[in-house]
Amino acid sequence: MRKMDCEPGCVWGEWTILNEEPRNPRHAIRRVRCRCSCGVEAVVYVNGLRSGDSRSCGHLHRDIVTKHGATIEKRSEERRVWRVWSSMRERCNHPTHHAYHRYGGRGIKVCSAWDDFIVFRDDMGSRPSGGVLDRIDNNQGYSPENCRWVNRKESGRNREDTIYVMYGGEKRNLSELCEERGINYGVVVGRVIRRGWEIERALSTPTRRCASGSERKTQRASTIEYRGETLTILELSHRTGMPYNVLYQRIMVGGKSASEAVAVGESRAKVKERNVA
Repeated sequence: MRKMDCEPGCVWGEWTILNEEPRNPRHAIRRVRCRCSCGVEAVVYVNGLRSGDSRSCGHLHRDIVTKHGATIEKRSEERRVWRVWSSMRERCNHPTHHAYHRYGGRGIKVCSAWDDFIVFRDDMGSRPSGGVLDRIDNNQGYSPENCRWVNRKESGRNREDTIYVMYGGEKRNLSELCEERGINYGVVVGRVIRRGWEIERALSTPTRRCASGSERKTQRASTIEYRGETLTILELSHRTGMPYNVLYQRIMVGGKSASEAVAVGESRAKVKERNVA
């Protein structure tokens, strides 16, 4: 997390940062003076703000226990759900939150009923192991009808920058398609977005497997026949003055003979000379 997120004016939970405080000489951990929403001021460690261990002067805990009888003890299941609820409200309501531009900044709101933690807890239930809060429609706000617990992988597929394509007459998530077809997602994105390939071609064209070190050594040592001599591709490159990579592609990948590979280069050179003349 960036240092600027803990500068004066930034809001973390119920705390608003007022100013920097001298570091503790014993362990040199950064500290800031904060004011709680109830008016209490205190010196708080920055790592406590970032981890979520310090979200208020303590009144938030007391208010919840007093009003609802909830148990927000450290490491308890209730506390894990409470931290999800608190983070949700921060990124939607506080412009100084580092992720506000992706939530509150683009109109994502929390329904009024969920201003009460207990209502949120009763609506969503316990947080499953490894679960994260996900909005079904990424362009709508947080509400019981639009939220669910999912794993991180599934949540990552439901972001505002998720790529969707038309495939088989349906709008499909490109990441899911790649997983179903067993092809690298990054390769397909490059083919579709940067090269402009049709989605079927991008998914069906096999990816090239990079040769291992031992395979590359074997390829370099491979010999070919050229004008009655046995040469390696590197030697042929030195003999003809043609780039090694060009000869390799034509012979090893394109399946041309050494003479054909060199002839293509010579004919292109002659055409170029005529054009210059």
